[in-house]
Amino acid sequence: MKDFLLAIFIAIGYTGIGQCEDGRYQDLIFPSVSVESNIVYGNNINLLGVDTDLSLDVYTPEGDIETLRPLIMFAHGGSFIGGSKTGADVVPFCNDFARMGYATASIQYRLGIPFTFELELPATEAVVRGYHDMKAAIRYMRKTVAEDGNPHGIDSDKIYVAGVSAGGFIALHLAYMDEDAELPEILDLTADGLTGGLEGDSGNLGYSSEVNAIVNICGAIGDAEWINSDDEPVLSFHGPFDTVVPYGSEQLYLFGSIPVVDVDGSATISDRADEVGVLNCFEIYEGQGHVPHVDNAQFYDTTRAIMSSFLSHLVCPEIALDCEYSEVIDFCLAEIDLDNDGFLVSEGDCNDGDDSIYPGATEICDGLDNNCDGTIDENFIINQYWLDDDNDGFGNPEISTSSCFTPEGYVSNSNDCDDEDEYVNPNINEICDGKDNNCDGLIDEGFVTSIFFLDSDGDGYGNPNVSINSCFMPDGYADNDNDCNDANTNINPGMNEICNNADDDCSGVIDDNLTTQVYYEDDDNDSFGNPNVSVEDCAQPNGYVLNSLDCDDTNDDINPNGTEILDDTIDQDCDGSDLVTGVSENAISVFSIYPNPAKTIFYIDGLTEGQKIEIRDTTGRLVSSLTVTASNVFAIDVSSLARGAYLVKVLDNSLTTTQKIILN
Repeated sequence: MKDFLLAIFIAIGYTGIGQCEDGRYQDLIFPSVSVESNIVYGNNINLLGVDTDLSLDVYTPEGDIETLRPLIMFAHGGSFIGGSKTGADVVPFCNDFARMGYATASIQYRLGIPFTFELELPATEAVVRGYHDMKAAIRYMRKTVAEDGNPHGIDSDKIYVAGVSAGGFIALHLAYMDEDAELPEILDLTADGLTGGLEGDSGNLGYSSEVNAIVNICGAIGDAEWINSDDEPVLSFHGPFDTVVPYGSEQLYLFGSIPVVDVDGSATISDRADEVGVLNCFEIYEGQGHVPHVDNAQFYDTTRAIMSSFLSHLVCPEIALDCEYSEVIDFCLAEIDLDNDGFLVSEGDCNDGDDSIYPGATEICDGLDNNCDGTIDENFIINQYWLDDDNDGFGNPEISTSSCFTPEGYVSNSNDCDDEDEYVNPNINEICDGKDNNCDGLIDEGFVTSIFFLDSDGDGYGNPNVSINSCFMPDGYADNDNDCNDANTNINPGMNEICNNADDDCSGVIDDNLTTQVYYEDDDNDSFGNPNVSVEDCAQPNGYVLNSLDCDDTNDDINPNGTEILDDTIDQDCDGSDLVTGVSENAISVFSIYPNPAKTIFYIDGLTEGQKIEIRDTTGRLVSSLTVTASNVFAIDVSSLARGAYLVKVLDNSLTTTQKIILN
């Protein structure tokens, strides 16, 4: 069948293959590729401060008459300190996908990370330099369509980016770090080589840097939460034993030992894409580490095949999406034995890139199907191994795998009780710190404990109702139980009592040892109190006053300041009697006060020598006291008194009478 199809392609000169037909974008249908190298696409300042030209190589299928090809742009790996656009991690993809009918490009971006012991900033700057350069390259290709007559025959509406390792970082950030707020705060975007915000200053401004989808091979992103429901589709590849770029959400290390920054790897990216509904596929390189496609033909073939399925669906929606392996057929080659092991793929060779793997080979314990019988490591004793995430030699009882050999990062025991802390395991001596350091199920055993009491309000005094036994005083606890209100930092034995109806000093008594006074109810709110209703308190309650001079606390017109109405039988001014025109009402003697109102002097007529006179203001305060020295008319000087109403009381032994005088 392959020979027949090859003959057809040769007969038509492989020039009439249409879009989405006859295996285009899925299989290798063109025999050769044309490469245009070192095309300058931009310019920017590198790590050393030198103005640097940026270049790319373009691959196109020879003999293709199609002028609107989808473009796949590749970024190489190398930890941002090495690698090349001609590297073995990207060039095979550029060639093969060009043979499938795409235009492909491989870019050189600015490299360099200065070596320091604080790598978060220089590593972040390196990612942003590559991110800016990739955007400039995409804009350049669109510019060639608009201004140069489309020399590479690309469809500027169908541009995809793919990156390996560091290139994967670039591709992921290009797609998903698309808002100013997502740019890391530690960056100085005014520094040489980092200017230009999200788009950068590497060239070709005015053209779009948007892409249709991305392919991430063993890369990671600063924060997977940047991925939103309307973002670009993503295809990721990653090995769970990758020690260069984290498979999930972990710390990134340079050279495997120098900490750089926390990142989200492909597993986390896939979970986030599933969560928000972004189209995605995730292929796990089972049992593998970093970029296994570079030196393993089987994993290269798997990567190429799934990329072909994923991208062909996006280019041609009528092609069903398939995230699983589907063989890529090379219609331009007769079948050959690539690894020279004597077996063709059609004869059962399950890895034609490894001459030790073929039907009938001896199965060894290595996590591979050596004899191509469809089973891995059969006939070997399979043991259980447990993840040792903190590398202390003791495994996490919750996470295990079965294998005939000890996988990297696993151990043969499950005795760790905290696999995030290398200082917690059965070989550690117990210390007093609130942890089970030696994993014996007990915390701080062998240490003398004391009772400590919860101090929720942080005032140094504990709640007697909430306590723990510990060999040290935990944060948020006190060594006493003397607080009577652990929700209020102003209530404890160290506070002074204040008048607030609370036990501020926790003595058990509210407002103790404070000066109190008697207050009288002022129900009619006329500032004069009811002598029959009183309280004793350290502060004046609402609705109470200090005097008890009101004779009717239901009527605010009746009080010592009230205006007496003559001869109405009502005591409006609370002087003890109704006002009778100019004449006293008492039985002491008949006397009269005049003039009333008065100014500086008034007279009392009808008094007897020896009687006493008291003058009080309306609050009851005594302002003058006199003794009558002559019978009949007695003059009283009131020029020193304030203007207002006063009560004049005449006393004769046990008899009294009172009248009101107005001074004006």
